[in-house]
Amino acid sequence: MAELARAHGCAVIYGFAEREGTALFNAAQCIDARGEVIGRHRKLILPPGFEGGHFDCGNDAALFELGGMRMAILICYDFEFPEALRHVAGRGAELVAVPTALSTQWPVVAEAMTRTRAFENGIYLAYANASGAERGMTHAGLSCIIGPQGEELARAGQAPCVIGAEVMKARVAAAQARIPFLEARRDLPF
Repeated sequence: MAELARAHGCAVIYGFAEREGTALFNAAQCIDARGEVIGRHRKLILPPGFEGGHFDCGNDAALFELGGMRMAILICYDFEFPEALRHVAGRGAELVAVPTALSTQWPVVAEAMTRTRAFENGIYLAYANASGAERGMTHAGLSCIIGPQGEELARAGQAPCVIGAEVMKARVAAAQARIPFLEARRDLPF
């Protein structure tokens, strides 16, 4: 992956199984255009079924910088919990990348939840979903890039493709100043 990043002069975020001692994690990392690992994440929340029986849970979501943007990675099911995105946004993430393998039975996650999560945190969201069929599961595709006011900047269909959008720090600051969800939140008594 480092060779690919260097050869094409771009950053690459990809998922892999990471072993540490006897623990096995569903992980993803970001390699910059120099081929250096600049960010890594171990999936925090494992869905019932295969993953829970094979992987261990990670325990944090680290931030890193890429192209002047503070970033975080959340993996698939992590994203479906508002607390996970709120945690990284509250720590300063301006762009969150979400590599995922969402099936066609849950299109609402890619179509609606992505816009809501970006809006409620005033951040960019790059939701990269698998497409096609694999081992009896059909992936939804529907990868997207969502802006900090919940606006769809780019959207894929179900077929494999490349999408892109321009991201700007100033738009994150403006969205968070306009509706200060992160500042206004408070601990509720329940």
